[in-house]
Amino acid sequence: MYKLKNTFQFEHNIFTPEEKETQFNYIKSKNYKILNSVSNTISLRRKDDEVCDLFYELIRTKKDLKSLIFMISQFGGRDYVHPYFIGFGSITSRIILKEPSLQNLRKKNRDIIVPEIDKALLYIDYSQFEAGILAHVSNDQKLISLYNTGDIYSDIVLKVMNKDTKDHKNRKEAKILFYRYLYGDDFSGDKTGIGKKTVKYFEQFTSLTKFKNELIIKSKKDGIVTSFVQGNHRKLIDQNENIWILSHYIQSTASYIFKKALVDVYEKVKGAKLLIPLHDGALYEIDKNQDQIIQDEINKCFVNNLELVCGSLNATAEIKKFYSEN
Repeated sequence: MYKLKNTFQFEHNIFTPEEKETQFNYIKSKNYKILNSVSNTISLRRKDDEVCDLFYELIRTKKDLKSLIFMISQFGGRDYVHPYFIGFGSITSRIILKEPSLQNLRKKNRDIIVPEIDKALLYIDYSQFEAGILAHVSNDQKLISLYNTGDIYSDIVLKVMNKDTKDHKNRKEAKILFYRYLYGDDFSGDKTGIGKKTVKYFEQFTSLTKFKNELIIKSKKDGIVTSFVQGNHRKLIDQNENIWILSHYIQSTASYIFKKALVDVYEKVKGAKLLIPLHDGALYEIDKNQDQIIQDEINKCFVNNLELVCGSLNATAEIKKFYSEN
């Protein structure tokens, strides 16, 4: 944090980078559209704006520091920590953990979480989660086919960014471009030309474009944004505030599917203990001697619940590393 603050001060003349007002003023000075929130906008702009990248690093580092200090001060000398769960913690009904906020730990700091003796950690994550849901609900056959036979984010890397699809960093950058589209960014202020290419890329999905426009019109008329499944409504306070309509529709649906998968695992997989639900993945502690069997059972629960809602998808979920590569 000290190093980041020095960079802010000496290279960018910003002296209170941790303040929300400072972050907001910077975004407005660049004429960036606010995408759901200031912190979210910073996250989505970090790949094409050096200062946003610094803000993002500072925000994430500060969250980690807060969680780690909390664990030391409240649970120092003990082997276990017990955060409390907020079942409807966000406006799209995501689960949020507090005191400490273990969900926000960066991969390089996750190694403080270890399994019990004779147990193992298993981290499962939906593949192309929001992109797949968007393909299904819009009934865009071209996008559905891309999800089922390839990878939407890799396609963006190749056709928009013109970069190596095997590089994981490029795929993460493509995912950010997808989320910027989802949040209704007009890509103003883009100096690289990637923004224009992104808009053109999504325009090829004609059913998706039609669905997005019709959803905005219907939501503004009704005064609420629903989700693809029952519930998770969000009121429109301002009729001109429509940039998050598609995002709420997709992410509230994703939240529903994810929770159904968690409940399914709880009821059907007896050798799995949920430790941390993340954005669209979950960390479990499982029996070492049955790891492959349990892994297959958990994977089946996740895949089945996505397919129940999005029947046009050949749904996939992946077992991934919970810690960083290093």
